[in-house]
Amino acid sequence: ASSSSGRVKTAAIFLNAELSYKNMLYLNVTGRNEWASTFGTAKSSFFYPSVNTSFVFTELTGTNKILSYGKVRLAYATAGINPPAYATRTYFVQPSFTDGFTSGINFPYLGQNGFGQSGGLGNSALEPERNTGMEIGFDLRFLKGRASLDLTLYNQQSSNIILGMPLAPSTGFGSVTQNAGKMENRGIEMVLGGTPIKSDKFTWEVNVNWASNRNKVLQLAPGVDEINIEAAFASNGSYAIVGEPYGVLYGSRWRRNDAGQLLIGSNGLPLVDGQRGNIGIPYPKWYGGLRNTFTFKGVTLTALLDVRRGGQIWNGTWARLTRLGITDETAVRDQLYLIEGVKATDGTPNDRKVSAYDYFRVYRGDAGSYASENAIQDGSWTRLRELGLSYNLKLKSTKLIQSLDLGIVGKNLLLFTEYKGIDPETSLTGAGSNIGGFDYFNNPGLKSWIASIKFNF
Repeated sequence: ASSSSGRVKTAAIFLNAELSYKNMLYLNVTGRNEWASTFGTAKSSFFYPSVNTSFVFTELTGTNKILSYGKVRLAYATAGINPPAYATRTYFVQPSFTDGFTSGINFPYLGQNGFGQSGGLGNSALEPERNTGMEIGFDLRFLKGRASLDLTLYNQQSSNIILGMPLAPSTGFGSVTQNAGKMENRGIEMVLGGTPIKSDKFTWEVNVNWASNRNKVLQLAPGVDEINIEAAFASNGSYAIVGEPYGVLYGSRWRRNDAGQLLIGSNGLPLVDGQRGNIGIPYPKWYGGLRNTFTFKGVTLTALLDVRRGGQIWNGTWARLTRLGITDETAVRDQLYLIEGVKATDGTPNDRKVSAYDYFRVYRGDAGSYASENAIQDGSWTRLRELGLSYNLKLKSTKLIQSLDLGIVGKNLLLFTEYKGIDPETSLTGAGSNIGGFDYFNNPGLKSWIASIKFNF
């Protein structure tokens, strides 16, 4: 086990001003200037403001039987991110030698401590990373509050992104931390709520949320078109590439002709492209949720469905298990297999069959001259994220405790997906990483039940 600690000093001045006019027009202005010890000699503080305004137009137009409340809002804001601690100088560190599968050799080793110069070059000229965003939104209420719609459209640009830029090994360092890029996020978020049934004894409430985000790397350092953010394996990694989403999966691919057909070698197996490329985008096209809540005479039943559509995952677990003959699809081994494609020599349709051994180990698995794109799978899902049942018990015999809420909640109970792993909601590199989309013998998610008692005084 290992541990580390750091010490950072920050200070800030914050300004907030609010104006309103006739409960109809609102204006809020903020400003923050922050100092941080993580800056080098070139800079010590940064300032970022925000402005947002809203207009309750139903105060001017009046309400009707359909529209009971309407507001439009507009916001502009900037935010700054300090450089990470100890990035402005070059330090000596305790070396570590690992193979990617074990904890390796770390100092102190056998009671002997050791230090070596860090592979990361310090940069005293670091500036804060800037996030600048604009959004427009609408808050609408209908049918005397029985239905509601909250809609937001946003565009956010991140500039001066702090990244570890690779350096030539001849410099004696592997990377340098610097402000090296620009990135854009734009999207839409929607929340729709309603109460279809409401009576003295029974209530049914529905809430739907839906969101979609599009990300693109706009710029990196001069002369740099791609950066390896984090390498997962030798054959693939997560990259920042100009014109692509941040963290795109980048790895080995099969060779194809202009029509997209696989080029098959003389042994009947596809040829590996000498140039690695984009093999998948780990981010969903959209995600959403549906919650229904039913209340009857103190009994409340609630259920939350969680939906994700799109987002690709490199399922290295499945590729390795297929190579070893453990997955279900490897059960049929007493026949030859024909891989669809064209011969690399003359472009005619492939008619060279391969053994089940080569088919599952190389073409479907991860042995020999395989391509990482083999294991790219769709990470879409629909899951029962939460199911809860509670009862509000009135207590008339005591004045101290008015009632008890008795409840039980189940989380992550059902999963519907075509993903071949245990659960597509997984991350090999952990919660502290900036990347996703890698599954290699990851721990499965948890299914849980929680019972509770709440006292109301």
